[in-house]
Amino acid sequence: MVRAVKLEVSASGSYSNASQGIFQDLPGTFAPPTLSIGRTGSTVTLAWPATFVSLDYRLEANSSLSPPTWSGVTNATQTSNNIHTVTLAVAGSQRFFRLVSP
Repeated sequence: MVRAVKLEVSASGSYSNASQGIFQDLPGTFAPPTLSIGRTGSTVTLAWPATFVSLDYRLEANSSLSPPTWSGVTNATQTSNNIHTVTLAVAGSQRFFRLVSP
Protein backbone atom coordinates (compact mmCIF):
# COMPACT_ATOMS: atom_id res chain seq x y z
CA MET A 1 0.00 0.00 0.00
CA VAL A 2 1.19 3.51 -0.81
CA ARG A 3 0.00 6.61 1.05
CA ALA A 4 1.20 10.04 2.11
CA VAL A 5 2.01 10.80 5.73
CA LYS A 6 2.30 14.31 7.16
CA LEU A 7 3.60 15.20 10.60
CA GLU A 8 0.97 17.43 12.25
CA VAL A 9 2.01 19.64 15.18
CA SER A 10 -0.59 21.28 17.41
CA ALA A 11 -0.79 22.78 20.90
CA SER A 12 -1.69 19.34 22.32
CA GLY A 13 1.22 17.53 20.66
CA SER A 14 2.25 16.03 17.35
CA TYR A 15 0.96 13.07 15.35
CA SER A 16 1.29 11.44 11.94
CA ASN A 17 -1.68 12.17 9.68
CA ALA A 18 -1.87 9.40 7.03
CA SER A 19 -3.90 9.74 3.83
CA GLN A 20 -6.10 7.03 2.39
CA GLY A 21 -3.90 4.38 0.78
CA ILE A 22 -3.87 2.72 -2.61
CA PHE A 23 -2.70 -0.84 -3.19
CA GLN A 24 -0.06 -1.66 -5.79
CA ASP A 25 0.53 -5.06 -7.35
CA LEU A 26 3.98 -6.62 -7.74
CA PRO A 27 4.59 -5.58 -11.36
CA GLY A 28 4.31 -1.96 -10.19
CA THR A 29 1.18 -0.79 -11.96
CA PHE A 30 -1.92 0.72 -10.45
CA ALA A 31 -4.02 -0.28 -13.45
CA PRO A 32 -6.51 -3.15 -13.44
CA PRO A 33 -5.19 -6.42 -14.85
CA THR A 34 -5.40 -7.12 -18.57
CA LEU A 35 -7.58 -10.05 -19.63
CA SER A 36 -6.15 -12.04 -22.54
CA ILE A 37 -7.84 -14.76 -24.57
CA GLY A 38 -6.54 -17.49 -26.81
CA ARG A 39 -8.25 -20.23 -28.80
CA THR A 40 -7.03 -23.77 -29.32
CA GLY A 41 -9.35 -26.04 -31.27
CA SER A 42 -12.71 -26.15 -29.51
CA THR A 43 -11.60 -24.34 -26.32
CA VAL A 44 -10.71 -20.80 -25.33
CA THR A 45 -8.38 -19.91 -22.49
CA LEU A 46 -8.76 -16.62 -20.63
CA ALA A 47 -5.80 -15.42 -18.55
CA TRP A 48 -4.99 -12.51 -16.24
CA PRO A 49 -2.26 -11.80 -13.67
CA ALA A 50 -2.79 -12.84 -10.07
CA THR A 51 -2.54 -9.78 -7.81
CA PHE A 52 -0.22 -9.46 -4.83
CA VAL A 53 -2.87 -8.04 -2.52
CA SER A 54 -5.70 -10.07 -1.05
CA LEU A 55 -8.19 -8.34 -3.35
CA ASP A 56 -8.41 -10.43 -6.47
CA TYR A 57 -10.50 -10.29 -9.61
CA ARG A 58 -13.22 -12.70 -10.71
CA LEU A 59 -14.26 -13.51 -14.26
CA GLU A 60 -17.78 -12.75 -15.49
CA ALA A 61 -19.48 -13.46 -18.82
CA ASN A 62 -22.47 -12.23 -20.78
CA SER A 63 -23.94 -13.18 -24.15
CA SER A 64 -24.99 -9.61 -24.94
CA LEU A 65 -24.14 -6.07 -23.98
CA SER A 66 -27.80 -5.02 -24.20
CA PRO A 67 -28.87 -5.31 -21.44
CA PRO A 68 -25.62 -5.97 -19.57
CA THR A 69 -26.56 -8.82 -17.22
CA TRP A 70 -23.24 -10.36 -16.19
CA SER A 71 -22.89 -13.68 -14.40
CA GLY A 72 -19.89 -15.32 -12.80
CA VAL A 73 -17.95 -17.93 -14.77
CA THR A 74 -18.10 -21.13 -12.73
CA ASN A 75 -15.31 -23.05 -14.47
CA ALA A 76 -12.33 -23.75 -12.22
CA THR A 77 -9.61 -21.08 -12.15
CA GLN A 78 -6.08 -22.47 -12.31
CA THR A 79 -3.12 -20.44 -11.05
CA SER A 80 0.46 -20.98 -12.15
CA ASN A 81 3.42 -18.57 -12.21
CA ASN A 82 1.18 -15.74 -10.88
CA ILE A 83 -1.24 -16.11 -13.82
CA HIS A 84 -4.89 -17.12 -13.43
CA THR A 85 -6.39 -19.12 -16.30
CA VAL A 86 -9.87 -20.42 -17.11
CA THR A 87 -10.51 -22.79 -20.01
CA LEU A 88 -13.96 -22.88 -21.62
CA ALA A 89 -15.54 -24.83 -24.44
CA VAL A 90 -16.29 -22.75 -27.53
CA ALA A 91 -20.03 -22.10 -27.63
CA GLY A 92 -22.06 -21.43 -30.77
CA SER A 93 -22.96 -17.87 -29.77
CA GLN A 94 -20.86 -14.82 -28.93
CA ARG A 95 -19.78 -14.19 -25.34
CA PHE A 96 -18.31 -11.15 -23.66
CA PHE A 97 -15.98 -11.40 -20.67
CA ARG A 98 -14.82 -8.99 -18.00
CA LEU A 99 -12.85 -8.98 -14.74
CA VAL A 100 -14.55 -7.60 -11.64
CA SER A 101 -12.93 -6.77 -8.32
CA PRO A 102 -14.74 -7.82 -5.15
